[in-house]
Amino acid sequence: MAALFDDLFEEILLRFPPDDPALLVRASLVCKDWCRLISGAGFRCRFREFHRTPPVRGFLCNVVDSYADVNEGASCFITQFVPTSSACPARGSAADRHGWHALDSRHGRVLLHSLPFGFTQVMLVCDPITGDEVALPKLPSGHSLYDRGGFNAAVVCALGDTCNHLDCHRGPFLEVFVGSSETLGMMFTCVCGVLAGNALYFVSQVSMILEYDLSTREISEMRLPATVDPQLIVLITTEDGGLGFVGVENYRLCLWSREVSRDKDTKWIKYKVIELETLLPAEALLATPRVLGFVDGVGVILIWTSDGDFTIDLKSGQVVERREFSVDESSPINLRNVVPYMSFHIPG
Repeated sequence: MAALFDDLFEEILLRFPPDDPALLVRASLVCKDWCRLISGAGFRCRFREFHRTPPVRGFLCNVVDSYADVNEGASCFITQFVPTSSACPARGSAADRHGWHALDSRHGRVLLHSLPFGFTQVMLVCDPITGDEVALPKLPSGHSLYDRGGFNAAVVCALGDTCNHLDCHRGPFLEVFVGSSETLGMMFTCVCGVLAGNALYFVSQVSMILEYDLSTREISEMRLPATVDPQLIVLITTEDGGLGFVGVENYRLCLWSREVSRDKDTKWIKYKVIELETLLPAEALLATPRVLGFVDGVGVILIWTSDGDFTIDLKSGQVVERREFSVDESSPINLRNVVPYMSFHIPG
């Protein structure tokens, strides 16, 4: 009978929402049996398998302090961590810091790099919730690719398709670094790259998307539609796992997807339009909205408006929530882009 009750309690606990870990913490305090159950490796594994998609734990916001003197270099750049709940405070290098920029986040890791531009770069891969971090080897100094916008980078689990990426944030990882050179001759936008299939994609400022195949380690390029401004879009994954992008055109959120023909030619199709004038309050449209980031796995886009920031579900075309990505509303800071951080954190 006791084993039956344990199984029943486990089935109930498995259904606790993963975006509120405080509920599991409180449940573990009910009795020793529940504490032993929740803290066990078996339950943690089943919890991740049951929910599959890691919840968003917070947002790393890259901002520029308008009061800072640009001659001071790195001091005018700030990375702020905005948690999704009070149970997700940031620790270590991913907490609010001057002189750092969040480049990417994937598979429970965040990739940060130091500023100012044009100097020897220091990069960290960290977990903003636990504070665990790994300092990467310094990149060589004095190279033109470190100029503003001259590079971008991404972090991925090194195990590839052999991992389900539900609990690999402490395992081996790869950093993919792309930079401008005489051969490539391109600058990159500040938005995150996206992982679609087994390739990483980055947006350049010359209306090109750079593809890096993780299997073959080959690089290829594809051109964006002539009417699209590369600095005003965010790369996304489509519902079928393919590559796409989203941008704002005439107060409409336009979604594009890539179609590849048999002869490997790329064609872009505008497959969905979301009317922001009917979706957002009038105060939000006093200035043209701007896309800030994409939450992969849940299909949510982040946008800035003149009446606050919004998250919009691309499948339903509805607003998920209104939030302020900047943690200090009194300071006139300019939000550059937002990097969502997703991971399971279950009491151990």
